[in-house]
Amino acid sequence: MTILQDIINRKTHNVRTVVIWGVLGLESHTQAAIGFWGGLVTLGIGRIWFMVVAYQESVLWGVCCLVLPFGEVLFFLTHLGDCWKPTMVYTLGAMLLLVSIFGFAGDFFDAALS
Repeated sequence: MTILQDIINRKTHNVRTVVIWGVLGLESHTQAAIGFWGGLVTLGIGRIWFMVVAYQESVLWGVCCLVLPFGEVLFFLTHLGDCWKPTMVYTLGAMLLLVSIFGFAGDFFDAALS
């Protein structure tokens, strides 16, 4: 039996796990940790990059993005051409972080209910 067939036959793994992590054969806790830390690092890189772009525009924009609650949104809407790449990296990191958190929670509740 191959590793992939063994993973498919396990009761604790679903199709999503087989598609994403099946070749590596990682357990769900390891998957969640990799997704969590990877998302956190990607989120941080996007945030720092966004702040660098804001400070390159002017110190006032940098301070607004750092202090004001909607300063980043305002800067993003007014300087879309300059900051769409860091915003996409930031968004990718946030999505990876959320998927890893909710994916792990789903596996936890599946195991608890069965």
